Amino acid sequence: MKKSIITIITIMFTVTAFAQFTNKGTVILGGSSNLGLNFLSNKGKFGDGDFQDGSKLTSFSLSPQAGYFFMNNFAAGLSIDVNSSKNKADNFEATSSFILVGPFARYYMEKFYFEGTVGLGSAKSESTFSEGISKDFLTGWSLGAGYAVMLSDAVALEPQINYTSISAKDDDFVNRTGGLSVNLSLFVYLSK
Repeated sequence: MKKSIITIITIMFTVTAFAQFTNKGTVILGGSSNLGLNFLSNKGKFGDGDFQDGSKLTSFSLSPQAGYFFMNNFAAGLSIDVNSSKNKADNFEATSSFILVGPFARYYMEKFYFEGTVGLGSAKSESTFSEGISKDFLTGWSLGAGYAVMLSDAVALEPQINYTSISAKDDDFVNRTGGLSVNLSLFVYLSK
């Protein structure tokens, strides 16, 4: 009986403590990254031959966010997505980068949350076989759901699954990219 009462009090304290961080007036800061740089290389072989070096890919992405709880359990703010990559092989090199900026909104139900973002931005790419630098206008949106794992009173590690769609337009050519992704973010909740 004593363990049950302690468990109930602990659960009530945890829910109450977290609810304080989703109250009106709290500032939310954080974001996700691909957790550093990716250095990927590949090798290939045909039949019984030896493996030959292929291309090498280096990439980096960062997605910071800053927001404010305008009412209990509802935060809105600004999101920025930055991505850079370089693909290099013997006679080929390609680089690309983009930035996408726009608002986001989050709604919390206990430690679960739902998030939506929209954004506008630009991309540029260049390769050994292209003539000059290609520049594109970007539009994008994302819908996701996540869970806040509280590491302390004000810091949360937040796994999130989302669907993202990005459209790039250059003159008459439109390219759409979309799909599911899983992110791991770190957020700080600064309450009054």
